[in-house]
Amino acid sequence: MIYLLATVVLAGAVFAAFSSNIQATTKWLGKRIAEKKVIRTTIHSFATPLEVQTMISSSGQVARNFGGVVLYIAVAVIGFFIKWWAALLALVMLVVIASIVSAALLPRRFSYWIKWVSVGVQNRIADYRKKSDFDRADSLSVFVPILAEYEQLAESQSLDITKI
Repeated sequence: MIYLLATVVLAGAVFAAFSSNIQATTKWLGKRIAEKKVIRTTIHSFATPLEVQTMISSSGQVARNFGGVVLYIAVAVIGFFIKWWAALLALVMLVVIASIVSAALLPRRFSYWIKWVSVGVQNRIADYRKKSDFDRADSLSVFVPILAEYEQLAESQSLDITKI
């Protein structure tokens, strides 16, 4: 049982690190794009940071966030089957190892993560066009040049994912 817990903690740490980096990127982009006041949700109002973040996040991000919650619950349950203190220790180790993986193993250049989000947006545009949903494709295509601009900005300023 201890080997199962260790495996779930190590694999889950990589998953949690990746998911949190994507989440942090879309949150940062949502704030910056909303500050520009270029995306309207209605005739009289501009998009809030959360609305922009939702627009540029892939549907997979919702699944990754849910998977993260399931991961923490699974680690706690498996740990409690061993001992109560094993569950607490495993949860702490999950957070610590995820932080180390995020800082040491995953790409740190912020432009990498912006490109990941941009490719996701472009894939959704292609899917909408494939399904003949041109209204959604056109409204989402507004983000392509904005994301390219932020990608160049991140590259020129050498922004790091750990400092956003």
